[in-house]
Amino acid sequence: MLRVYISGPMTGVKDFNHPAFHAAEARWRLGGWDVVNPVELDDTTHKSRYTYMRQDIKALMDCDAIAMLPGWQKSEGAQAEYDAAIACGIAVFDSEHVGQYVTHPFVDGYNACCTKPKYNHEDHWGDYS
Repeated sequence: MLRVYISGPMTGVKDFNHPAFHAAEARWRLGGWDVVNPVELDDTTHKSRYTYMRQDIKALMDCDAIAMLPGWQKSEGAQAEYDAAIACGIAVFDSEHVGQYVTHPFVDGYNACCTKPKYNHEDHWGDYS
């Protein structure tokens, strides 16, 4: 099963945007994905931003994709997660529409290796060797 990490704004948003994170988690689970919801990684809100970012980036690195909540462009943390995903060749999705790409490393030329893998249009997660 493929794993997706939910990313979006928290700081300055009512209830730290938890309802949007939970709604996205439910939507992606219904779409057949294993979901990593950063809201569920820690039950407190009093640690430093750096502590949360380190924890969240570690979780993201174990995922096949990242799904961006609305407003992510205005969030420093979500922008950092997006940048890490792009740098590591992780597909970026719109969280509101399961399977709708924002960008894909193999389609949009973001892959960092010297040869572009074969992209299988029938199976987005096919053999890229």
